Amino acid sequence: MILDADTLALVPGVEALLESVEGRELPGVVKMELLASMVELATDVCATSQQALASLEELRKAADEGARAGGLRIAAAGTHPFSLPEAQDIAPDPRYREFVEYAGITARRQAVCGLHVHVSMPSAEACMHALEGVLPWLPLVLAQSANSPYLAGEETGLMSARAEVLGLLPRAAAPPVFASYEEWEAFVERFVEIGLADGYTRFWWDIRPHPKFGTLEVRAPDQPTSVALDDGLLLRDAYVAAAVRCAPPANKPTPAERDTCAPFLHRELALLERVRVIVALGSFGYEAIWAMLRASDRADIEMPRRRPRFTHLLEVPCGRVTVLGAFHPSQQNTFTGKLTPDMLDAVFERAAELRSAR
Repeated sequence: MILDADTLALVPGVEALLESVEGRELPGVVKMELLASMVELATDVCATSQQALASLEELRKAADEGARAGGLRIAAAGTHPFSLPEAQDIAPDPRYREFVEYAGITARRQAVCGLHVHVSMPSAEACMHALEGVLPWLPLVLAQSANSPYLAGEETGLMSARAEVLGLLPRAAAPPVFASYEEWEAFVERFVEIGLADGYTRFWWDIRPHPKFGTLEVRAPDQPTSVALDDGLLLRDAYVAAAVRCAPPANKPTPAERDTCAPFLHRELALLERVRVIVALGSFGYEAIWAMLRASDRADIEMPRRRPRFTHLLEVPCGRVTVLGAFHPSQQNTFTGKLTPDMLDAVFERAAELRSAR
């Protein structure tokens, strides 16, 4: 996104930005997108993910320098939080003007930014096989990347408003099932024959074959704000541990898995010198923590005779260490309202209080 340096609102600055970076040797291209207040960065073909990351960093740096030369700024996210999508100028490119004529107001609402990843495929059939394998994981990919809860000055209640906006386009979201590459090809050709599309790029699915490049294109994620995995955030005075260390069948860890992983959890406790509060997420985690504390020979831990029954906001003093219980933030608990954001916040607020008091 291209922003005004003072107001941070979207501004139609793509032409000036492109002029600023013209002639630079870059590991990719900086080019127009649908809106004049947006810019697309595309890396060259990369042999590794590390090379892709380095290329993206250099492209972002070039775009940032080009924007600053014109008194503008660059930002990256799935949506702009307050600028109105329909008020944005369309980029001066004939193909985008044709797209607006075709899709109308739906096109003008596409003030969204995504991350598209092309993965080279050895053959057409391998591409379709990979598509079916990746497809069930795309909701998780979107969830991991979601960073667009705001749109047009409104808090949408969605983690990715971008995903909903893209859903307004024809032929969006997940593709239908295709038995073969030939079936996919025939499907696209049929739409071209009847005038509903001029090629496969007019299918805005979350994942699609891209024959021109010989790739499978994954299009689900919101545009990341940071190129760093940690997003620049630091976790201070806290440590995250797990009762089990694998993805269990049907997402239901077993006591056998818990017991197998227990030595790792016990060793982690032994290495932590200043443990004051332990938050147990769910009854399964609570049982694992209780067993860990029972087996510990730390002088600062004094266990009660009986293990209190697990419940949300449970508080159990164990010498200098306090165990807090919290319902697990699973989909079942959060979707049914058994666990709300305020309830989870209350647990960690109490944890902070206990830590500060000791």
